Amino acid sequence: DNAQVLRTPIAPGMIYPNVYVTSYDFAAIPNIPEPYVKFVTIRDLRDTLISLYFSLRYSHPESFNVIKSRSLLEQLTQDEGLMFLIMNNLQFVANVALSWAGEEIPLFRYEDMLKDEMGAFKRIVDLMKIDISNSQLARIVKASSFETLSAGRKSGQEDQKSHFRKGVSGDWRNYLQGKLLEAFKERYDDVLMMTGYETSRDWGMELLPARFPVLLPAEMPPVRCWCGSDDFSGFIRDY
Repeated sequence: DNAQVLRTPIAPGMIYPNVYVTSYDFAAIPNIPEPYVKFVTIRDLRDTLISLYFSLRYSHPESFNVIKSRSLLEQLTQDEGLMFLIMNNLQFVANVALSWAGEEIPLFRYEDMLKDEMGAFKRIVDLMKIDISNSQLARIVKASSFETLSAGRKSGQEDQKSHFRKGVSGDWRNYLQGKLLEAFKERYDDVLMMTGYETSRDWGMELLPARFPVLLPAEMPPVRCWCGSDDFSGFIRDY
C-alpha cells in the first residue's frame, strides 16, 4: 500500500521504485529531502488489464489484497474475471495515469522500453545523474531483461502462470473483444486519449460486431429525417 513513501519518512540518497500513487498523493508526502528526482512510467491500460488479470490469478506474490482477488478470480471464467477487473481494480491504475498526464514530468512508456531497453534506461540514469558506464548499464539491463528473468524464453513466448508472462505490447487484442471491449471503451476511452495511446474513439471498432445492418440507399426505410432531407446513406458500424 505504498507505506514506504506514504507512511514512512523519505530517506535521502535512496531510490524508491514501484511507487503506485497519484500525483495528488505524491504532492501530499511531507518533507521529501531536497534535491530529488522523480519520473513516471506508464503502460497502455489495455495491456495493463491483461497483465493484471494473469498476475492476480496466478503469479503475484501473496498479500491480503492479492489473496482476496485471487480467491474471487478462481471462481470466475477468464472473461468474467477480466470484466470484474475492468469494473473495479483497473480504475485505480487509470486514476494514477490520468493524474500524471498533465504534469510536466519526465515520462517513460513501457512500450518504448521494450523497443529500446538500453536507450530508455540510459535516459533514466542520465536524468538521475547516476554515474555509470555504458558497459555496466548493459550488464544490469541484461540481468533484468525478460529473457533472463523468464529463464530463457523469448519475448512473445507465453507462460500464463509466470510473473514474467509474455513480455510484449499489444497483447490485449487477443483478449479484448465483444462485451469486454465495449465495457472497456465505455469506461476508459478518455484515459487512452489523455495518456496519448489513442487519438480518437475509433480504435478497436473492427473487433466489435455490427449491431445494425449496413443498408444500401435503395434499401433504406421510407422515412424522413427531422431536418426534412430525403437524402439517406447506409448506416455505419454501430450507428
